[in-house]
Amino acid sequence: MADSLLFGHVERDPCGTVSDTAPAPQHPEVHPEPNFDSVHRFSAWLERSGKAEATVDAYHTDVADLVRAYAPRPVEELISLLNETIEAERQQKPPPTPGGGT
Repeated sequence: MADSLLFGHVERDPCGTVSDTAPAPQHPEVHPEPNFDSVHRFSAWLERSGKAEATVDAYHTDVADLVRAYAPRPVEELISLLNETIEAERQQKPPPTPGGGT
């Protein structure tokens, strides 16, 4: 009680040392943990704004699309796809001129 009368705002740290300075207010997105980087702050902002679930769903959809695009396929399917692509390109290009002249 006497400490508070002498110093105004008094705090004791875990070791019992008296401090007469008020703790500095922290920004709400600042976290005391050292690993709380910009990714964590962005994630916290998404949570507060109610957009986290939609963002996670969109991420999962994007990952699923990538997996489908790069997933191994049977050789027969790849050969037929390659043949179709080659044939489509042949139909779009004009035939070469004799002698390669312009």
